[in-house]
Amino acid sequence: MLVIVAQLKSIPSEIYEAAKVDGASPLRIAASIQLPLIRPALILSVVFSIIGTLQLFAEPLVLKTFSPAIVTEYTPNLSAYNNAFAYNDYGIASAEAVIIAVAAFVLSFGFLAWTNRRDGHDHQEHRLDHRGHRGADRRRALLPGARLLVVVASTKSSGDLFTTPGFWFGRTMELFNNVAQVFTASDASTCAGC
Repeated sequence: MLVIVAQLKSIPSEIYEAAKVDGASPLRIAASIQLPLIRPALILSVVFSIIGTLQLFAEPLVLKTFSPAIVTEYTPNLSAYNNAFAYNDYGIASAEAVIIAVAAFVLSFGFLAWTNRRDGHDHQEHRLDHRGHRGADRRRALLPGARLLVVVASTKSSGDLFTTPGFWFGRTMELFNNVAQVFTASDASTCAGC
């Protein structure tokens, strides 16, 4: 939610003023201005939700003692943990961990490819490569999402995200910087320009 709020705050006020001068209703402003401009934040939130869902571990582990409905195979990470430390079956546990990592990568990359592909069909002109095929555009459309996934997955701390060169992400880096400003602001008055 904080990522989406930071993205909304980064929309220049001139765009809202121009829409009001043109007579746009609040619903039209939300549909035609806000939603397209916060699209990177929404995509980022969905990717983090996919990864976070597969990493669910602490809550079921703590609640397992209080609820009989939570079994040892309640989540994939809990199952790998129990196989490794309760049953001493390290081979199965490591295989489950690899499957979890591959599933997170495939689901995240698939979602990014789907959103970039859809975006490519809506907004990019289709160019033919030297053989007369449209495949070059499809590969080019996948690159920004793949770069984002690789950099997010390879960072060791959140500080690494903010020092990555901005030309890799375009508007997504502005989103990260706005989120960093929100986190580093000591009170609401210092974040008035976010």
